[in-house]
Amino acid sequence: MSGRLDYISPMVYPSHYAEQAYRDDPYQVVLDALRAGRDRVDTAIRPFLQAFDMALPAGMDLETYIREQIRAAEEAGAEGYLFWHPACEYDALYRALD
Repeated sequence: MSGRLDYISPMVYPSHYAEQAYRDDPYQVVLDALRAGRDRVDTAIRPFLQAFDMALPAGMDLETYIREQIRAAEEAGAEGYLFWHPACEYDALYRALD
């Protein structure tokens, strides 16, 4: 299917991983997931990233959590990124992007 798409947008939400090491490191989980995706398809990847505060690592605020995901997506060569919050509350995202 990827050959027929302009972008693939996997939902790379660190809080949804079973491995605690990934749940605690939003940067690493996004980086690893996108690199693995690049190895599987030739289509550009534009991931959905987590903009909600479910299972944040101890001592990390949501703005930092978001910035770490962005940094990983950019370093992995993503073609941009999308964010999702189940209640459509994006104040923390706006602050992170400032």
